[in-house]
Amino acid sequence: MDDSELQAIRKARMAELQKQQGGASGGAQAGGSAGNASNDQQQSVEDLLIRLVRSGQIQKKVSEQELISLLEQLSQQESKANKTKIVDNSTICELTFPTSVLKVKMNRKRLLVILEEQIYIYSLKNMELLHVLPVRSNPRGVCGVCQSPLHPFLAYPGNNPGEVIIFNTDSLEPVTVISAHKSDLAIVSFNPPAGKGSKDDRLLLATASEKGTLIRVFDAVTAQRLYEFRRGSMPTTIFSINFEPTTNKYLIVSSATETVHMFKLGEPAKARLRPSNSETEAPAASANKYFTSVLKMLEPQRDYTCLRIPTNGNTGDTSSGNGKTKNLGSANHINREFKSAAAFCKDMVVVVTSEGYLYQFKFRSPEFKDGELVQQYSLKSM
Repeated sequence: MDDSELQAIRKARMAELQKQQGGASGGAQAGGSAGNASNDQQQSVEDLLIRLVRSGQIQKKVSEQELISLLEQLSQQESKANKTKIVDNSTICELTFPTSVLKVKMNRKRLLVILEEQIYIYSLKNMELLHVLPVRSNPRGVCGVCQSPLHPFLAYPGNNPGEVIIFNTDSLEPVTVISAHKSDLAIVSFNPPAGKGSKDDRLLLATASEKGTLIRVFDAVTAQRLYEFRRGSMPTTIFSINFEPTTNKYLIVSSATETVHMFKLGEPAKARLRPSNSETEAPAASANKYFTSVLKMLEPQRDYTCLRIPTNGNTGDTSSGNGKTKNLGSANHINREFKSAAAFCKDMVVVVTSEGYLYQFKFRSPEFKDGELVQQYSLKSM
């Protein structure tokens, strides 16, 4: 399928979406201003992580907000609560919804409440309900919110399997549609605004399907696919995908296995194609080189480094480069549900697991190799 056919399909889907978006519909009512948004069920664990930071047991360079963000990604179980409180030391307002609240997200201007078949969009200025998005059944609450003031975008599953809709939460209009995977989405994640001095100002969207073997990265504005990474050959559930916030050149992915994968974003796929620089080269040889380049471009890239989550407190060597993981023994998660969430925090990678542990791995440090485990904490004893 060539670019013109993809553009035609994208335009047709955009026209369908614009017909569906007839404006804001009714639902919940609320008033007041907002501080932080949270589900009651998560509050106790959030408090626990905050106490860890304030007590000095976790280095101060790992902020409270970063830990809470990790917790949110780890909490994939279905919520039974249909209420969300807006709090700032005390409860400011309470929103009630017709079905369970799966997730609560915010950007600079909007509060977004994700239900299985609807997304409610509120103004943070006065908690006015602005819009209700109808959504194809989304029991995991899959969505992503961009924090860039230039791109106030929401990403959520479209009507077709593997489809992502990019929606502008300021103008309340769809931006584009991305055909990301053939099966249903498991997770979508925007890159954070690039740090000072970074020359890469692209808005990127990373995606994974329920199969969990491939990670794809798109330009969220043009819908062009830029990168494709292979996590592994066996299906698994992806629980977190996060970009390195300073340069957006690395991606960290955690799943239902004990291995956390780090990928390096080099040149986009199309940029890796180079025409022959020899005018006298035989046509057959030139074509051969071209198709070899195409095959290399289409082949998913392997990981840059693997981080191995220790088993039962074992803190041996937990990393290796070039996609080869040293065997530390299986964590034996086959017969029990295991979840992990990972993110970059300054010069480290922080991993939180459902077994009650928090791990710190070194990243870009002259004294340690990338992915070397340097600290671990048990949340059970707190």
